[in-house]
Amino acid sequence: MAASAPNSATEVDAAPRFGVTTNTALVFLKPHAVTPEAIGLTKAKLEAADCVVEREFQVDAKNIDRLQLIDAHYGTLAQLAMSTDPKTLTLTPALKEKFEEVKFDGY
Repeated sequence: MAASAPNSATEVDAAPRFGVTTNTALVFLKPHAVTPEAIGLTKAKLEAADCVVEREFQVDAKNIDRLQLIDAHYGTLAQLAMSTDPKTLTLTPALKEKFEEVKFDGY
């Protein structure tokens, strides 16, 4: 289902909330991956994980720049990274085991 693209960064962030136990995500496909196959695979993987795709839309480069979506995304990540002490991060035993399987030697 195609919907119109958002008109502001606030509209992008204003994802619907459904109760207190539901999470919301905004999924981006990079421009080179916007193909019917990649879109289908993305939807299939999300649905296989019991995620519901509420709406789909495309945002062209002009609007990505106008809405500062990349700046907002990486700015949020940078802010979180700069304000989080890595020593305070915890992993479940299962995630620690997965990390041990894929980590680089000497990490």
